[in-house]
Amino acid sequence: MGLTVLLNIESLIFMGLSALMIFFAQNFGSRSLVLLDDLVIPIGIIGTLIWMVMMLGSESNPQALPSGMFAALTPTLYALAIKSLVYDRPDFVELDSGLLPRFAGLIGLLLIIGYSMEITAGLFAFADLTAFLFLVSAIVLIAIINLIKEQPILAGLQKRLMGIGLLGFLLGIALMLPDFHDPKTLGPAVALSYLSLMYALLLLLISRILIPDESWQDGVSSSINWLTLGLPFLIGLTVSISLLLASHLYV
Repeated sequence: MGLTVLLNIESLIFMGLSALMIFFAQNFGSRSLVLLDDLVIPIGIIGTLIWMVMMLGSESNPQALPSGMFAALTPTLYALAIKSLVYDRPDFVELDSGLLPRFAGLIGLLLIIGYSMEITAGLFAFADLTAFLFLVSAIVLIAIINLIKEQPILAGLQKRLMGIGLLGFLLGIALMLPDFHDPKTLGPAVALSYLSLMYALLLLLISRILIPDESWQDGVSSSINWLTLGLPFLIGLTVSISLLLASHLYV
């Protein structure tokens, strides 16, 4: 087997096409590397969450969960590999691309993600009202705090979206603990965990592409990296899978 276990054609296509849309959004200029540096890990995590939802929705054999989990992890692993290649940002970044290429690149990226959702588990499998309300409530709270501070209503939202998503992700995992012995009761907690993070990262993609912030400055490292997002996600995902496996052992 060797390194061939790391080869997943679907994940390669997903990450490759997503990276292409990132480059398209910035007219294939040097700023494309900056945007890719910012967004490649969120895109990889979204890919992993898509595959996880598909696996949990169709897999009835708990013994197949570990191998399925590894396959689901490949988008994130590829994202980390890409991140390491574009870690050094260019010293010079040309002027921002116009709104049209940014919008076109974003639409292309969302179509790739949406198509991946549809062919894996169906779009409705990724709809969860609780996760949506969690994200909306967090954004409203940020807006209220900004109004109290007399700041722009959505000031700092991009910086906080990653934290909001991880909070929902970890909250869902925590809600799995009391009833992990019963697989039938874990669905809502798993949905909150995975989909609140997915929704937050999707909103982060949209805002980063359409509304660049201070991360575009020359020499400024991206705040979205392995330690702030990749590692917490992988730890949380491992815990959630462990709880799912343990729940099947009780049956």
